[in-house]
Amino acid sequence: MVKGIVEGFAAKSNEKLNQVNIIPGYVEPSDMAEIKRIAELMRIKSVVFPDTSGVLNGPITGIYEMYPRGGTTIRELTSTGGSQSTIALGPIASGPAAKQLDVKFKVPCQILQLPIGIRATDEYINALRLSGGVVPDELEFERGQAVI
Repeated sequence: MVKGIVEGFAAKSNEKLNQVNIIPGYVEPSDMAEIKRIAELMRIKSVVFPDTSGVLNGPITGIYEMYPRGGTTIRELTSTGGSQSTIALGPIASGPAAKQLDVKFKVPCQILQLPIGIRATDEYINALRLSGGVVPDELEFERGQAVI
């Protein structure tokens, strides 16, 4: 499905955009929100897709919304062909889309494991750092709380 999103929406860009594609794989909306939170804390502009955070885990208001707030816009999906890089979280659900962006648009990709546990989360944070992110004290503190 995610590879189909790339094939259907990603477009060529004449210049590299200051953003990183993050393909979270098959995770819960709250996990997507955490993946996005870490990128935001590191000051990384990201396009996360698919993004169900804020869509499937929004508040229950009793009012039906055909199109709830949240998620990734079509404009953002179109821009993925011009991103600096792609971080795929999970080789099965995310890898093919990341490889497609690399082959079709020369957007280099890294295929990591889902950031579950210390080692995989460290790898995700390091990939964001290598993409220009800065590891803030807040993440350093959270990492220091972990029991290894």
